[in-house]
Amino acid sequence: MLHVCFEPIVKPVYINSSTTCIKFLKGIWDKELFNIIEQVYVLYVNHDNKVICWKCLAIGTSNSFVMDVKLLLAIALGCLASKIIIAHNHPMGNCNPSNEDLALTNKLKQAASFMDIMLLDHVIISKNSYHSFREHGELE
Repeated sequence: MLHVCFEPIVKPVYINSSTTCIKFLKGIWDKELFNIIEQVYVLYVNHDNKVICWKCLAIGTSNSFVMDVKLLLAIALGCLASKIIIAHNHPMGNCNPSNEDLALTNKLKQAASFMDIMLLDHVIISKNSYHSFREHGELE
């Protein structure tokens, strides 16, 4: 049995827009590391878009990270999430997705779909901007 510690949600949060998502993420992000190294956070969401829990799943370098898709999906199954939102930061400020970001998004979307879990969004954030794959039609 997988026992992974994740952060429960005390006050209900519903993700109904990119703005809501970004606001929630910036509230939980490790601010001391935000402009230094890439970090990956995952929001686990139910069918009503209510956040069930969240987890920081990766801490990388100033320009990369390694994501364990199996662990991400194991947690999603463990908390019975219907949807997931993945988010990571670009410390240098450019929120345009890299080829690696695009490949990870496609891999995660495909893997999650096999378990009837929807990748709701992949968000790249920086101090002053963000890139939502959903808003840019990159998850269709």
